[in-house]
Amino acid sequence: MEKGNQKICKKMLLIMMAGTFLSPTQFFILSICYYFLLVIKLKGKVVFPRVPGLRLYVCVIAYTTLVGFFLYTTRNVIRDLYYILPTVLWIFIGASESAQNPEMDIKKTIFLYGTFITLKNFLFFIGKGSLDFNNLRLVFGLNVYDLGFILPISAICVFLHKEVYVGEKIDRMIVVLMTLNVVLSLGRIAILQPMIIFTVLLFMEGREAENQTKIKKVVKLFFSITVALVVVFYIMPDSIKSPLMDKVLNSFDEVDSSQKITSVGSAMNNWRAYEIQSAKEQWKGEWVISQLFGEGMGKGVEIQYVPYSWAGVVDGNEIPLLHNGFYTMLIKGGIIGVAALLWLFMGNAKKGLYMVKHRADKVYSNILVAISVAAVANTYVVRGPIQQGAFLTWALLIGWINRKEKNNGRVFQGKV
Repeated sequence: MEKGNQKICKKMLLIMMAGTFLSPTQFFILSICYYFLLVIKLKGKVVFPRVPGLRLYVCVIAYTTLVGFFLYTTRNVIRDLYYILPTVLWIFIGASESAQNPEMDIKKTIFLYGTFITLKNFLFFIGKGSLDFNNLRLVFGLNVYDLGFILPISAICVFLHKEVYVGEKIDRMIVVLMTLNVVLSLGRIAILQPMIIFTVLLFMEGREAENQTKIKKVVKLFFSITVALVVVFYIMPDSIKSPLMDKVLNSFDEVDSSQKITSVGSAMNNWRAYEIQSAKEQWKGEWVISQLFGEGMGKGVEIQYVPYSWAGVVDGNEIPLLHNGFYTMLIKGGIIGVAALLWLFMGNAKKGLYMVKHRADKVYSNILVAISVAAVANTYVVRGPIQQGAFLTWALLIGWINRKEKNNGRVFQGKV
């Protein structure tokens, strides 16, 4: 067993842990204060990481904000910025931390953060003491998308690379508890996201394996995780298993925007599909400049059918945020905005593949590829980096890994 680098960023870890108790607004304010402290420590220098797509993404945010202030209320523009800026801020925090502490072990830092989330959720569950489907989703769904990034990375590092963060047996037990947390969240994308990352990481590890022993370890780990997930599913009580299966079987209908929706009831039953359908129709009805550059921050998606529980709440039959981050961006930033968002994901995946071929540290290269691919799935089904709060772990890793390449004097020279 190899001890991982023991240096972690304690202050950043405490900020992240504190965020699990704070509202998204409070955490955003705390994050801004922390970033200012990092800039002060760097003597006023702002670290702009060489993240593929980030410059275009920031430009999209800038011009859509300017358009928004001209066309819409200040309140609505600030509201939309609040959905986008926290994630961008954490990309910069990750880069700044990497610039100041290049020897920091980010894998151990996020492992400890994931450990805190998991133990906190299990303590919350014990306090509730209920196996009700909705209660499990409520308890284990807390910060589950962060855990979805941390779990597969930690599993690969602990079981395959034999890294030790706290202790050999303790680390393995924590990874098992993380897995249970993700499964018990009963969220489809919450379970799919770590599976995507895990599959990509194992594929990359197997492809790079230089001997049969390493390949056997990869296959054995994949088989063990698959069997464990199947066993957990089958021992679930029917009161949990049946609603989960219904949601899984209905997944494609929920995002099928081609279906005909003619009432509030049908819209509520297939809400994700209705959101996409409404965004498409609104975009198609705009003139070519708005289709290209968007309608600006402050503009929402116009809906015809308003859920009964939203009566009197929806302002002007517009919703500012969809479950699909790409279509949210389509309305606010147009084709250019969606392209910037895709570039932010796929550009980093491409960069990770380039790094695998030309860099010594392949672990971080593989992580960059895996989290970028998984982020696309999360953004399409949930919200990704356009949400109420930060896409925290993804943003931190993207900023840190990209800056780490510059720290090592191996700046990417490709065209992404």
